[in-house]
Amino acid sequence: MIFYNFAAVLYNDGQYQKADSVLKKGLEINPDCEPILMYLGNIARAQNKPDEAIMYYERVIETNRKYFEAYIGLSELLVEDDIMRARALLRICLTMNPRYKPAIQAIADTYRSNNKEIAKKYDELANTIK
Repeated sequence: MIFYNFAAVLYNDGQYQKADSVLKKGLEINPDCEPILMYLGNIARAQNKPDEAIMYYERVIETNRKYFEAYIGLSELLVEDDIMRARALLRICLTMNPRYKPAIQAIADTYRSNNKEIAKKYDELANTIK
């Protein structure tokens, strides 16, 4: 967590390469550290490196299948090329946590352009959750 916290400070200071290096050093010590893997995925995504981000999000899910935020990040990257896989990931997430509002909203988004009725139903469901 020391590496994670230090990397967050570096990243917020605009020192993206240093943050990335610190996080990767943290993975050498603990290769299954979910917050580090997730942060590396988020950084890769922000730097428009979708393949790298996908790899990190998949590792987070392999390490901890209940790290729900990773399902959202991964599905958002997959939705353009493989909408069925994106939806399947979100459904897996919702199977484990049916009240996880970000997953409900994300699955609604996958239907928004081609099936507004289904999107509306998911939106209504999301609105019932605090």
